[in-house]
Amino acid sequence: MNDNIEGAIFIGNVPIPMIQGAQHLTSAFKMNEKKFGLRRSSVPSDCYYTDFDLEFEFICRDSVQPELFYYELASESPQVVEKEIYSGRIKPFSGGGEFYREIKRYLDKVVAVKHQKSGIDSIMVFTGHGYHSESLVSWANEYLMLREQFPGLFGCPGGVCFLYHDMFSNKDEVLQYLSMEGLDIAIFHAHGGRDAQYLFGLPEGKSLEAKVDYIKRFLRGKLRDARRRGKSIRDVKNYYMRVYGVPEVWFEGAFDDSLIREDSIASAMLDIYIDDLEPVEVEPRVVILDQCFTGDFTSSRYIAGEYLFGKGNTVVVIANSVNVKQDIWSDECLGLLGYGVRIGLIHKMNNFIENHILGDPTFAFTGSKGERFGSISKKRNLRYWKRLLGSGEVPLRVLALREIFKKLGEGSTRLLIDVYMTDSSFNVRLEALKLLASLRSEEFEKVLWVSIKDQNEMVRKFSVIWMGKIGDVGYAKALIKRAIYDNSSRVRRLALEALEAMPYEQVLNKLSGERIGSEAKEKFKKILYKNRKWLSEELLPILKDRGKPVEERLNMIRTFRNYNFLEAVEPLLAVVTDESEELEVRLGAIEALGWYQYSRKRRYIVESLETCLQKTQVGEVRSELLKTINRLKMGPNNPLTP
Repeated sequence: MNDNIEGAIFIGNVPIPMIQGAQHLTSAFKMNEKKFGLRRSSVPSDCYYTDFDLEFEFICRDSVQPELFYYELASESPQVVEKEIYSGRIKPFSGGGEFYREIKRYLDKVVAVKHQKSGIDSIMVFTGHGYHSESLVSWANEYLMLREQFPGLFGCPGGVCFLYHDMFSNKDEVLQYLSMEGLDIAIFHAHGGRDAQYLFGLPEGKSLEAKVDYIKRFLRGKLRDARRRGKSIRDVKNYYMRVYGVPEVWFEGAFDDSLIREDSIASAMLDIYIDDLEPVEVEPRVVILDQCFTGDFTSSRYIAGEYLFGKGNTVVVIANSVNVKQDIWSDECLGLLGYGVRIGLIHKMNNFIENHILGDPTFAFTGSKGERFGSISKKRNLRYWKRLLGSGEVPLRVLALREIFKKLGEGSTRLLIDVYMTDSSFNVRLEALKLLASLRSEEFEKVLWVSIKDQNEMVRKFSVIWMGKIGDVGYAKALIKRAIYDNSSRVRRLALEALEAMPYEQVLNKLSGERIGSEAKEKFKKILYKNRKWLSEELLPILKDRGKPVEERLNMIRTFRNYNFLEAVEPLLAVVTDESEELEVRLGAIEALGWYQYSRKRRYIVESLETCLQKTQVGEVRSELLKTINRLKMGPNNPLTP
């Protein structure tokens, strides 16, 4: 590899890699690859081109869309993404000669925008309905973290437009912001689809009558969904009447043309569609769509493409080709844009295979500190980065931490701990903790005792997640306190989920010693018991029952990808090592164990799988064993999504 090659731009119909067997390299995508077929269950990803170490096995070329090429991530491949270069993709939706005219118009726009050479004067951040569990604490937390990265914009008129969905009544008001003169960056945190950004929920209203109308519209929508999916309309009605006590008359008119039209018009005002953007001169040069599917460039039309090739100044869109996990620090290192760093270099730090730059990855704003960081040079030595760690500017300290970690790895442990314990910046502390988490060391596990009480909500959120994944019941008391007293509803919920993954009786023993009211204790016990009952009376019995259909057993096994119950390790290993078991069930169990990357039992799992690898001769089993062993040894692709 030539170190002078920094990135690549794919213009036009460049072959699109469609990746199988690499869901652990995504933030959230977990579709059943056997059930849904190649087209739906593959991840469109240009990491095939940008990470030179990843190894793939060719499957086939798509017969309908010949630009799609399917590959399986090889078992011998590294199981984490570390990109050598960045990339951008420029792919319009038009066909024929218009396809190339759109490319020319876009490139002309890029040249014009680059000639302007302006810095960052204004940022818009919009948070949509249902994002980060509707936690206002989380929303406010992002404001504080962005203020550290762009301090010059806060307090400046029009510098930061920090918007929440409840502030608006419909999408037109948001579209007005997008055309606001001088806006440089727009960030959307919301749900999304290939052709839409889902910004608002149904308006609940303030009066009793308005709230009833909201419920009726919701119920009518459920009946229409049932008909579209071929489900029983009567069953759906009975469910809502039984569980929520709603009267049957509230379902009336679900299939009346007039009400369908009325509901459709009302719903259309809640979301931004491709056609909505066509007349808008979108002002921001950079648009970040922290949303599912908005960057699916395999589609004939995709909403990120409309931003890129539509009217206005947008030359870069960062978006996802499949679904994405919400609120996983999508603003990480964004402040480096203020130092003239090319956006591709910042995006190169993002190692989720579904996340892409669409447009020109070499674009950079004029840096407030000149062009000193236009290129993050590999020639800068350790002494330089350690000196930069003393900078008063947060984005530079975060960058210094990352570069020091690259050079020292485990040797940076003491420094990372010191930085976490002493730095006043939320961003720097979270970066230090994230890098420590990638080491999965005892020192990291000890730091969690401190970080679970951090002032920053996002730090606490990830701390409780890591505690749950580690599965050490010694954390139970700290988690119980978070589940009861934390001021963030999201942290309270995640702390409870972490407790649910631990041995039930041991958690109850810890709970009994806590000084909380008897009513709160009983509520805790009921919630924990419900989950434990699910494990002991449903998940494990179906896993072990060979009389159950293979598909049903596989569905249960896939549950352990998200819920790393410690009690499931031995039953899963029993399935793996039993050569008389169904092949698909064995493969599913092996793959599920690969998600125990933080578990206290991970070394034991590796030893057991390595013993099995030495004994088995079945090619498919050997391949899956090798991939899972490599995953467990290397750790998660991104510590924030274990």
